[in-house]
Amino acid sequence: MSRAIAKTNHHNFSEYGCKIVQLTVQEVAQSGFIDFPRHPDYLHASPVCANASLAHTAKAGIGIETADDLTAAISQ
Repeated sequence: MSRAIAKTNHHNFSEYGCKIVQLTVQEVAQSGFIDFPRHPDYLHASPVCANASLAHTAKAGIGIETADDLTAAISQ
């Protein structure tokens, strides 16, 4: 869903200079923050919450932490 939202936002607001960066926190950090806005108007950065969500029906509400979940939660 977020890809569709980002595409719609780009379609409607790119002419005003809006820029969407759709990368993981790890990808941004590995790039050394090259081309990352220094003063973003809005920043949403969070780990994938599907494993922790009680609405995650594939696991019947049981959150299981994966190695990726733990890596995303560790701040450096």
